[in-house]
Amino acid sequence: MAIQFLDMMVSQQLDSPSGTTVLTTVPLLIGDLGVSTSLVVGTPNQDKVRVGLSGTVGILHNAKDKHDKDKHKDKKKDKHDHDSHASVLFTIERGGNGTFGSGTVIYQEEYRPVKKHTSLIPVSITTTDFPPSAAAAQSLIRYTLYVALDVPSEAFILTGPIAIYGVAVAGFN
Repeated sequence: MAIQFLDMMVSQQLDSPSGTTVLTTVPLLIGDLGVSTSLVVGTPNQDKVRVGLSGTVGILHNAKDKHDKDKHKDKKKDKHDHDSHASVLFTIERGGNGTFGSGTVIYQEEYRPVKKHTSLIPVSITTTDFPPSAAAAQSLIRYTLYVALDVPSEAFILTGPIAIYGVAVAGFN
């Protein structure tokens, strides 16, 4: 069968770098969208659905947070100061309910910034999903994007922009 366009959806949390949320080790839901597959339910294309997901997440890495003052003052490393090696973790799940871990993980990325530099980081996320026929049969496939840190830190702020979009097609040439 020919390629069949199914749906395109967008989830936008912030449209500018104005956010002030400090990231933690608790996964934060920052993108949520559902792509319709109703046009292929019960057809031969139901098991030939593919979804492209892409987005951008803006994060400020503040290399000079309040922990750095203590490090420079005492010239010692505190065993509880994790900012020098924290990473930002991105996870996309299919079919969840909006709670981290409730869906099937289809994408994970770890971003580790340069330790000594303060910078606004626009992280790009791009992945493809080939959902099982049973997921397409539900008429709507939900995708959720989460962000968290791997270790405690106060050096990362979710500033934005934050947006993710998904395009669903089915069939082959």
